[in-house]
Amino acid sequence: MTWAERFIVFCGVGFGSGLAPKAPGTFGSAFALLFIPIWLAIGFYGSILAIIIMSLVGIWICGKTAEIIHVHDDGRIVWDEFAGQSITFLPLIYLGQMNWIWALVGFALFRLFDVWKPWPIRVIDQKVDGGFGIMLDDIIAGLWAAICIPDLLEQTEQLGTGHAVKVTLPVLPQDGISLILSGDVPCVQQSTLQRLVDVSSQTGIGLVTLTLDDSTGYGRIVRKDGKIQAIVEHKDASDEQRQIKEINTGIYCVSNAKLHEWLPKLSNDNAQGEYYLTDIVAMALADGMEIASIQPELAFEVEGVNDRIQLAALEREFQNYQAKLLMQQGVHLIDPSRFDLRGQLTAGTDVNVLSEMALKLAQDVLSKILKLRQEPKFNRIVFLKMQ
Repeated sequence: MTWAERFIVFCGVGFGSGLAPKAPGTFGSAFALLFIPIWLAIGFYGSILAIIIMSLVGIWICGKTAEIIHVHDDGRIVWDEFAGQSITFLPLIYLGQMNWIWALVGFALFRLFDVWKPWPIRVIDQKVDGGFGIMLDDIIAGLWAAICIPDLLEQTEQLGTGHAVKVTLPVLPQDGISLILSGDVPCVQQSTLQRLVDVSSQTGIGLVTLTLDDSTGYGRIVRKDGKIQAIVEHKDASDEQRQIKEINTGIYCVSNAKLHEWLPKLSNDNAQGEYYLTDIVAMALADGMEIASIQPELAFEVEGVNDRIQLAALEREFQNYQAKLLMQQGVHLIDPSRFDLRGQLTAGTDVNVLSEMALKLAQDVLSKILKLRQEPKFNRIVFLKMQ
């Protein structure tokens, strides 16, 4: 071999990693882990460009190496492992979730698909010749592994609300809009969310605000000429801004396209080292967008819960509201404070809901009650006959 052919083969065998006596493909994939600092340094889009170049060059290198050693897709040729393994890491690079644990997960996933060879990898491996065939089956194995990674992702580190939403980007469609809710706010009503979606569909971004007598501790909504100009956290607010009564509830509706554009730009350059979702408001204003807003009909809709005591108190407030609505419709409740509604109820006027006897349900009663539950619209009186 000439020196040029030796260099080509050296590249084709993964700079020597493919010469391992056993499992050369595994060693080639492991060698690709050394590229991770490069991918992190050049970022997500730079990594895509570099991997495309690596793959195109790899088609020639792998094909030429196979030609020189006179063996098609020899196990020692592992340049293709470099490209496939690097593709697997792209979702992690995009989300900023790359660490040694996820690197090992990505490594294991790629090895699984590369060895298992599900459709169409096996067909390509058997039917497509030359350097293109050598590269293509590993590229598809890398894509299969990359698709699986978002299903395994979770916000393992609590790095702020912006980071929590950013974790969803790999599975977030480019079109449409997304409602962003808080998991500890259980009573927000469908009608409120629908109003938010309606106004946000016109502007591309909207949020739910609330006016409180005491807004201490909450992010303030700063307006100018009636339009939202900023959301300022309580600790960062000036004395004048702390007099503002309108607060941010943390409920948003945002264009998916804008989320894909804005979330990667979030910075954690702050005292808490967190990614704030509120920063997208400034980005929207910088893009010349108007921030739509609505307020809930009921304050308890956006009330947060931190423990079981608060949850019970909020549940009672919600049930009292349901009881009030029914009583306004003509339902007679002896003690509204002891009334619980599960699901939906349609009632006529002058309906009396009470229980003034001891009930013991026998074995066959449950099926009769279930049949009644299938038709929730009753006439004036319903009797359950106990036998």
